[in-house]
Amino acid sequence: MLQLQTMQRRAFYVATLASILSSLGCSGGPGSGSAGTASAGSGGQPLGGAAQGGTAGVLGVAGSSVGGQTQPTGGVSTGGVSNGGVSNGGTASSGAPSGGAASGAGGAGSGAGGNAGAAGGPSKSTGTPLVYVGGFGKFPLRAYELDKTTGALKQRGGDEDGGSSPSYLALDPSGTHLYNANEDDGATAGVTAHHIKADGTLEKLNHQQGTKKSCGGSCGFTYVTVDPSGKFLFGADYDGGSVSLFPINQDGSLGAEKQMLDFGNDSEAHSVGFDPGGKFAFVPTLGLDQVQQLKFGADGTWSANSPANVAAASNSGPRHIAMHPNGKLAIVINETASTLTPYTISADGKLTPGTSVSSMPQGVSGKVYGQHLKLSPDAHFLYCSNVGHDSLGVFSVDQSSGALTWLQDQPSGGAWPRDFDVDPNGEFLVAANRDSNSLAVFKIGQDGKLTQLGQPTTVPDQPTTVVIRYQP
Repeated sequence: MLQLQTMQRRAFYVATLASILSSLGCSGGPGSGSAGTASAGSGGQPLGGAAQGGTAGVLGVAGSSVGGQTQPTGGVSTGGVSNGGVSNGGTASSGAPSGGAASGAGGAGSGAGGNAGAAGGPSKSTGTPLVYVGGFGKFPLRAYELDKTTGALKQRGGDEDGGSSPSYLALDPSGTHLYNANEDDGATAGVTAHHIKADGTLEKLNHQQGTKKSCGGSCGFTYVTVDPSGKFLFGADYDGGSVSLFPINQDGSLGAEKQMLDFGNDSEAHSVGFDPGGKFAFVPTLGLDQVQQLKFGADGTWSANSPANVAAASNSGPRHIAMHPNGKLAIVINETASTLTPYTISADGKLTPGTSVSSMPQGVSGKVYGQHLKLSPDAHFLYCSNVGHDSLGVFSVDQSSGALTWLQDQPSGGAWPRDFDVDPNGEFLVAANRDSNSLAVFKIGQDGKLTQLGQPTTVPDQPTTVVIRYQP
């Protein structure tokens, strides 16, 4: 009789517990619990995730059952809510914090862990947006504060010496160091390193030169970029037809040239792009109408992939390359033809070209040259600049094939927009208009389209490069 009463009381408690869990949105009957389901976080904010992104969502551990009641290993007291009920944030494509709330489920008996949270969107950079500018000749490097409401640019600090013709800039992944190419450095290409101080101004660290070469021009770097590991600065030598690697020291200064990859003086190497893992690199060589394909070896050096290159259209002149964060797509702007070509990337780092489209609206004629391109942070939109036509093109990007659809043609706010940058939040674009000695600021809408903010800002003679970072 006593045993029967005990069983009746236990059944009553189980039924009561099931009712409470049901009201809380949990499910599962006595004896078995079902796994919770994850939902994506919104706006990139961690919902139960870590404050910083980069950690995959953690699966909850299923509770164990003793005498029909779940122990706290996987559930809360009874297993009705599992440790996975609110999962850690997953990693978004940009490595930004994200998170998803998972509704852990499980009835009396054995509560199952909730699934990992799904990745949300990229996190937002905070602080003051600073625009760093370089150019030809004795152009001084400068930092400008960007007013996000008016588009006004105000210089912060004084001028910094970037050496001879600091015509292209690159930030390291941490955003604490700035590097510039020295396009006119005699017969030897040069690069210069700077520390970004707490107030956002620059402090020169050192200067390095590459292999001395014999070429028709200055043998200077026209492009620099830091590899995904943050350990090497790559410089593309247009007149020299080569790419050089410089190790980055712990203090951000540059070591001596480690390796030089020569494609021939007439190849006109113009830029370098990497897959997100830093295993493969791609070099548009304008003079050869090819994109060179490189692979990173176990010995720490780079060499040609097989095949060594992929052909572009005849007389197209591939110039700059933009890499999709998914590692499966790349897009090249062709200077001579004023076209954009999407490529798919195989698992072993080989490119397959898709259908090229004009970088300008239909009906435009005359001497127009494609210059620069960049993807929005979420890679849903592509921006490009056209000199001669002095415009900025906006395209939507198919996330599977890279196919491009024209959305807008926006005047660049000046003459000869040789370069531009999109801020890390995808909210603004700043264009360097070389021949009008000006910078123009554009607001980026939810649809990816551009609206000019205020009037262009006059800067020293011939600005050719800009990068944007947020100063905390």
